[in-house]
Amino acid sequence: MSFTPKNMVKKSTAELGYLEKKSNKDLDDKKKNAGNKNYTKYNRDLDTKGKGLLNGKKQPSDYCANLHLWLVCECLDWDLAKVRKALYLPKTEGGKPGCSAAGAKYFANYFKAKGKFDNKPEIGCPVFFDTKKKRDGTPTHVGTVVEITDKQIKTIEGNTKKLGKGGVWPRTYSKTNAKIVGYGHPKFDKETTEKPKDESAAPTKMVKATGVAEKKSEALNKTFKVKTVTADIKNTPNASSKTLCTVKKGTSLRCFGFYSVVKDVEWIFVQYIDGDTVYQGFVCGKGVS
Repeated sequence: MSFTPKNMVKKSTAELGYLEKKSNKDLDDKKKNAGNKNYTKYNRDLDTKGKGLLNGKKQPSDYCANLHLWLVCECLDWDLAKVRKALYLPKTEGGKPGCSAAGAKYFANYFKAKGKFDNKPEIGCPVFFDTKKKRDGTPTHVGTVVEITDKQIKTIEGNTKKLGKGGVWPRTYSKTNAKIVGYGHPKFDKETTEKPKDESAAPTKMVKATGVAEKKSEALNKTFKVKTVTADIKNTPNASSKTLCTVKKGTSLRCFGFYSVVKDVEWIFVQYIDGDTVYQGFVCGKGVS
């Protein structure tokens, strides 16, 4: 994955609802072991996969800046050299090699030092807030900008609360909100433009069952949805036969009315298109509706 605004939005959206933990347990589960002790998978991963990127152990600690940094690391597959380049993190700090300071104030200073800090929001960039009662313009909190309108910005933020639960939640602000100190502008990768798929083009590969459907019913001439966690498309109407492909819950499978009944079990002959490949085979009728 590349470090682009689109991917930052995708990654941050996937983290919505993650609750911080009360101990160093169930860190990868969004809901389990919820608490207010700042134990998170973000801090853990920066301590392990991101070791040497920041100054000292981060688990447990405030994680608003660490969440944004974690998202960048995820986009760049934890290539720390690329992360430093993208966020203008120093290779040395305080005489220590490869050891950048964490926290909103220091994070903002890296952008300021490169002239990449201003009051213009951009998708995927960090937004810095001064949340103190007596504001002096020093950042104390960080969010990720995921949407911009004429008058507002929408963010996803860690180390914030919703209904009393600390975690990763969405927020909306007026662009003129007094808490907003400014925005950092990372060095994003260039967005790649995918060539539009020619929907009229015929698939290039056909995978077809060797088994033969023995019956036909116009009532089955329709599209089915997989209702189980997964469903296997089989080579013959038999659970032990070769699996041509496996499809996930909710996948659409087209039947043109053909089916077989084996040991009182109805096997529906379906067609499933995955990219350039067409699969035709048998799926157990109990797994679709």
